[in-house]
Amino acid sequence: MGMLEYAVASIGAHRVLFGSDFSINDPSTVMARIRNSFLTEEQKRKVFSENLEGLLKKFAA
Repeated sequence: MGMLEYAVASIGAHRVLFGSDFSINDPSTVMARIRNSFLTEEQKRKVFSENLEGLLKKFAA
């Protein structure tokens, strides 16, 4: 189990977001890791987009 799978198992996919502002890893490499992870398709959708969409709706002015 990798760090991503551990995080999702520990705190839930609804609390994990994909972020691209990290200078060490190329975002496309991280995206490939998520796509190739053991997460379900639903969990991947949450990490890649649905969680952020929910936050933006919640805190929209």
